Amino acid sequence: MFVGRVASILAVAASACGSGPMNGAAVAPPSADPSGVSRFESLRDLTVANGVGSIDDLLPLLPASLRSRYVLMHESRSLQEASYRAPRAILYSRDASFVVAFNGDPSKGGYRSLETMEYDDRRGTFQLREISFGTDGDGRRVPIFSEPNPAVCGDCHGDDPRPIWDAYPAWPGAYGEVERHRDSPEVTAGLAAFLAERRENPRYRALLGAESLAALLSAASDAAYRGREAPSPNADFGLKLQRLVYRAVGRQVIGAPRFGAYQYALLAALDPQCLDIESFLPAVVLTRFDRRARPFARDTEQANAEQAAAKTARMRRAADAATPSPTETLLPFRFVVEEGLHLSTKGWTLALERGTYDFTTGRNSTTELERDILEQVARVDPSVRDLRVAPDRRDGYCAALRRRSLAALAE
Repeated sequence: MFVGRVASILAVAASACGSGPMNGAAVAPPSADPSGVSRFESLRDLTVANGVGSIDDLLPLLPASLRSRYVLMHESRSLQEASYRAPRAILYSRDASFVVAFNGDPSKGGYRSLETMEYDDRRGTFQLREISFGTDGDGRRVPIFSEPNPAVCGDCHGDDPRPIWDAYPAWPGAYGEVERHRDSPEVTAGLAAFLAERRENPRYRALLGAESLAALLSAASDAAYRGREAPSPNADFGLKLQRLVYRAVGRQVIGAPRFGAYQYALLAALDPQCLDIESFLPAVVLTRFDRRARPFARDTEQANAEQAAAKTARMRRAADAATPSPTETLLPFRFVVEEGLHLSTKGWTLALERGTYDFTTGRNSTTELERDILEQVARVDPSVRDLRVAPDRRDGYCAALRRRSLAALAE
């Protein structure tokens, strides 16, 4: 609980923008979970090496692990439009660091482009690209690869691109719109129509396990979901994307000039066992923070209320279908980042609505962020890591962070 003078105020506010069959054996596809910047490069090499002339021919060459892990959007807010019978398919790797998206209706916008997104862990950034196909001077179909982050993607994803995927437990426009709830009859009928026609579509027939996915998304009751340990594909995708965003955030926070002074307070703000975060700040800092705490909490609450209303309006089912869950706002941590490091936190959310602060995933997803910051601190102060993993760590770890934070900020 974030309590105390500053804390009590804060506690009040509780997608990546056809020719015939090919002859001969296909060159090996990229690995199931390719690493580094080679992910898109592997896809490009695969396309060129096999003389691929269309998206239809490229999709079956993707690794099975990618074609069996995906979410489906029957309503799309991206350049790739969608419908019940022709949803936007978003394929993602094991950790969602590589994403490929397409639709299957020639009459829909975005049909001629395969969209990709990859997370570059070395730089802590997301890169969006497109693959389309044209004709060369000899009339042959040839691939066209965009540069990273084309301007058209920035309209939705921002100049410093971020993934877009609504927060748990609801994803308007997706099959399986609300976690642990059956889709509306209209949406269920749409999914049945898609499945009935899927194998006749040159793109959707490359998807693996679609029928199993349909059975999962059409689970009859809340109890059916509660009996499963694994989250739905929609929740799984969101959890993995948010973890990647936190890794990018960690790079940004660690690289801030004032990180050294606030590093211990930042760790404490991420640990629920470290209470009274204001006790980690000396009086000279606390006075300034105290003045900003109330408007910061109010702005967060107002932005999230507007986002929740917009999200509800985008949903196909009754507003009360999504069981309310505590909203993760990262309020203490974001407050220290904005007031101490002078960094904006407006681009951290997966929500369509920019400048909002809903980080709910249904699972603990801040561990990536805490781990990265802890490892950075431990490079200079290894004892912090030892205290963090100690069996009785609450008193020792938090007390150590408090002493060191006060000393660092007093300088």
